[in-house]
Amino acid sequence: KQKTAYEIQVWLEFRRVLFRSVIPYLKSWYMGVKYDPRAKEFSNDMDSAQAVEDFSFEKKDSLFDPESKFKIAQAISQHFVTGKGFDSIIEARKFITEITGNKIEAGTPEAKEADEAVETGVVLAARKIAGSGESPENIYNNLVNLYNRQPNLNVRTSTSIKEQAYSTPAPLAYIASQLAGIDKKTTVYEPTAGNGMLLIGADPKKVIANELNAARFEVLKRVLPGAEVVNKDALKFSPDLSDVIIANPPFGAIGEELNVHEKKTREIDHAIRSEEHTSELQSHLNLVCRLL
Repeated sequence: KQKTAYEIQVWLEFRRVLFRSVIPYLKSWYMGVKYDPRAKEFSNDMDSAQAVEDFSFEKKDSLFDPESKFKIAQAISQHFVTGKGFDSIIEARKFITEITGNKIEAGTPEAKEADEAVETGVVLAARKIAGSGESPENIYNNLVNLYNRQPNLNVRTSTSIKEQAYSTPAPLAYIASQLAGIDKKTTVYEPTAGNGMLLIGADPKKVIANELNAARFEVLKRVLPGAEVVNKDALKFSPDLSDVIIANPPFGAIGEELNVHEKKTREIDHAIRSEEHTSELQSHLNLVCRLL
């Protein structure tokens, strides 16, 4: 007999409650088996008593899980919003360790993910500042203050070098946004969105944001709820028309040669603005803002 959705939901809830009810006894059962003479042939392969005692059934936040990573970024954002900061990236990583319970060693994948979480936290804090309703001058000054309280995020990995990914400082992102005329009514396309810094002044519901890196793409969906966030190659993606295109594109040579307004180029930032894109968007473009 095929179960209905309601029956499946009841069964899953029963399993969840049952599992939670036996958790207090699982460690005792495990150790009972370990020291049972009948289990001698495989007890040596079982965890030690101390390892069992230290084990926690509670799920810990992981930097490699998008939802957990975003929660960590939110905690970092709140840290900044309250006027605090980090003197170094090491201090920021220690802050994250207190949340996850996992030590972060320099030069590891965990370290890079931690740095990404910090950068996302900065973006979230910058969005709050940009949306505060204060004067542009005060917003800019507050973003400079935020920038001065964040750690150095210039460490690059093989992936960021390959993708030519660069971070945009919050004050410069705000200036670019203002020069581009972005406000809550503006439709915006960001072809190389990263963590969304250049979109801090935009209404997410009016944003199309593209990000090639899969991990950033997953987090960006949470940074910009309501936005159309896509994971595509900016060289091949032609979205619907927007009032403004804003980008801090990757720089460097690509493997193929493309024609841009009858001129050939191998530079990826030129290629992103290839004939395929600009011919379609030119008459509707207020400003393409490129930060060097």
